[in-house]
Amino acid sequence: MATGRYCREDILDGAIKCKHCGSQLDGSGSPFSQSPPAGAMIQPGTSPQSADLMVLLSPCCITGLAQILLGQVGKGLMYFALAILCAIATAGLGNIFVCIVAAIDGYKIAEKLNRGQAVGAWEFF
Repeated sequence: MATGRYCREDILDGAIKCKHCGSQLDGSGSPFSQSPPAGAMIQPGTSPQSADLMVLLSPCCITGLAQILLGQVGKGLMYFALAILCAIATAGLGNIFVCIVAAIDGYKIAEKLNRGQAVGAWEFF
């Protein structure tokens, strides 16, 4: 039996596409098939997961970096863009709120991965 590239679910032999995550099993995927589809799950052990480090990354470095390192690239880029927009719109005050939310989110997602739970690409807290 084969397994889905992103979901790690068992798939019947001879299948061309995983019914769970949509990954191509015959290797004929698009050139963009290296990144998981929007609904794919991020499995534990596929990225650095120090919860304490994730709390420090958002307020001290780049907002959204924790999410990117945890495999939630789209969500990390969204936090980054939101932080820039809030900083411009509120003379920097809105950025504080976005940094706090991103730090808490990174910590909670890292904790879930450390407990062995898979998380969605856009799962929050």
